[in-house]
Amino acid sequence: NLPPNQRGQFHPNDVQSLKGFRQRRDEIFSQNPASGADITTNNTRGDSRRFSTQNLVDNHPDTYWSTDDNLPVTEVIFELPETVTFNVISLREYLPLGQRVENFTLEIDNDGIWQAYHSGTAIGNRRLVRGRKCTTKRVRFRCVDSPACPAISEFNLHLDPKTAD
Repeated sequence: NLPPNQRGQFHPNDVQSLKGFRQRRDEIFSQNPASGADITTNNTRGDSRRFSTQNLVDNHPDTYWSTDDNLPVTEVIFELPETVTFNVISLREYLPLGQRVENFTLEIDNDGIWQAYHSGTAIGNRRLVRGRKCTTKRVRFRCVDSPACPAISEFNLHLDPKTAD
């Protein structure tokens, strides 16, 4: 809460704090190495380009990747063009269709073996998964429980350089 003073101005300390927050946010979220990835999946709804995995990294909130109905587990693999280091993963569901994902996992490739990075429930409008700093060339998202086919509109990888390992 940042109330203005009686002259309708914000205190200089509050203004400085907001500027610092903006700078830190921009530092963390300015790049997304997943946008250059070769993205594969075990299913795309109707094999339609409308629901393509490229929608996960196109920065358009009205596009999304989705699958056919009644699949027990769906997955997307991001093969990055080079090894990257990250510690924040940003996920979004396409909410006009409702919140669908109930359980998901994120995994990283460690010398050809998938290693757990995070398991979570619900993604919703935005889920920021903050974890340990890791370096890899492949990341896998798995939707392991969803009452309807998933509709995911965003998948981003970020590095918060000020977070301890």
